[in-house]
Parts: sequence; C-alpha cells; structure tokens
Amino acid sequence: MEALKTFSLTLLNQMEEELLSSRITGNDAWDWTKASITISAGYLVKLRTYISAHPFKKRSEEVFFFKKVKPLFLSQLIFFSELWNIESARPLDPRNHDLLVGYLWAEINKIEEFLISNSFLYEYYKDQEAYMDFKLFVRHPSDRFHFCNIPLKVPPVAFYGDPEFSTGYDYLFAQFKAYEALKQHLLTEYEKVQLYPETVEETDDPFGDFDEIARLFEKVASPFLHNTGNALSRQDISFILRKWRLYPPGKPTEFVIHSLFKETDYLPARIREAVFCLNKLWQAEIADVDYGDDQEEKHPIFM
Repeated sequence: MEALKTFSLTLLNQMEEELLSSRITGNDAWDWTKASITISAGYLVKLRTYISAHPFKKRSEEVFFFKKVKPLFLSQLIFFSELWNIESARPLDPRNHDLLVGYLWAEINKIEEFLISNSFLYEYYKDQEAYMDFKLFVRHPSDRFHFCNIPLKVPPVAFYGDPEFSTGYDYLFAQFKAYEALKQHLLTEYEKVQLYPETVEETDDPFGDFDEIARLFEKVASPFLHNTGNALSRQDISFILRKWRLYPPGKPTEFVIHSLFKETDYLPARIREAVFCLNKLWQAEIADVDYGDDQEEKHPIFM
C-alpha cells in the first residue's frame, strides 16, 4: 500500500506541475485545454502501466486505488475534455451578451441535472461513506447489480471500459470531482460575463478589419504556421475561423465551419480562395484509406 501511495503522489505532483505550466503558457482556453487533455491522458497511461506491473496484494488496496487514486487523474481528463467541448460551442459574437449568459447558465444546469440524477451515489461520495466500497471499487464483484438485494445504478462504462483498469464507479467518482470543479469554473465565467460584458463598436462593414482577417485566412490556407513550421490541425484552423467569424448583412447567421463552404458568395475574393484551399486540405480527412493489399472478403449480405 505504501509503495502505491508514494508512486501515486509523485505522479500526481508531476501531472499537476505540467498542467499548471500548460495553463500559464496557454494563450486562451482553447490552447491550454487541448494541451491539458493530452497531459492528463498521458499520466493515466503511466498509472495503468504501474498497476499492470504491480498487482494489488489485498482487496482493500484495490478499493483504495479505484476510489481514491485513479479519480484524481481521471477527473482531470474529464474536466478538460468537458471544458474543451464547452469552449468549442461557446457563443463568440460579443454583440449578443444574453446569448453567452444563457449558454453558460445552461451548461451549469446540465451539471446540476447530472448530480441530481446520481444523487444517491453523489451523497455517498460527498459524505465519504465506505459501506459499499467492496461492491463499487472492485473490478470483478460477485453481483454488480445489487447491494444487499438493493438494485444499484450501474454506469455503462463498467461494461465497456478496460476490465482490468476500471470498475465503472471509479469513472463516476471522477465525474463527480470533475463536475464540481467545472461548475465552479463556469460560475466564475458567468459572474465575469455579468460584471464585465464585452462591447464592440458598431460598424457598417460586416467584415470589420479586412486586412487582419485576410492575413489570418492566408495563414490558415497554408498547411503550416509560418512562425513555427508546425502543421495546423483541424482544431487550430477551426479556432481561427470561429474566433474571427463574422456575419453577413441582415439577420446574424452562425458562421460555422461546415456551412462556410456553402455560403461563400458574399466573401471577398481573397478570403473565398483561402476557404476553397482549406476545403482541399481537408479532403484527406474524409478519404478512404487502404490498410493493405489483401483481397477484400465479400459478405453476401453486403454484396
């Protein structure tokens, strides 16, 4: 048990240092959440490798790991993944303050609904109860569906997760921890938006600073960033487009990436060319890939 505690604490400190560095150096939420997902996922792999090499000696050690240790690492991955999803869909038009306020509050309500729907086990988690631990945090319990003949709510991940590195409830407890932190983060964002709403100057030009936008699109149209030489990912490109999305005259319409290729008539020529260039760059992502030269076996149902 002591060796597990020592290793886990050392690994946790290393992960938290990397996550903090990512947060400090990241320019915005898109940057540091994406980096943090990679970091936390990597440390989960290290934890999995250690457990494979050092099997549990007692059931109490197994319970300790899946109840106390693994959720510390997994909760970080869940937190940053959920935050990435929230930031990806976050309304960016600074002229619609109410839309952003409503969006943040809706995300907070989703967390509340999740905690309420799992209220029995959430109370068990908050009160640090232990009477069901040998049922919840053992990988192969005798009866996963009941505790003392009382039906248990079973997380689906208990059946499709790694059977040697998951009990299902370790994921649920990690969700509790992650969602508490995410709720606090969203409440802070909500209060910040309420206190300091963004303002924009009214302009008759629906494209704002055309030169700046044109330069950005020219950069996006190249498969590499000129300053670093690193290849642009689809998320990088999508972020630039979303960050600088604009609205045609009339009723504002979401300038999302998938409709961009269909709605190019009102774009200036230089930006339209960059959009078409992007479309060509992304064709490889949806193209079929040949995995080998073996003759494909045909099944009569699909012929």
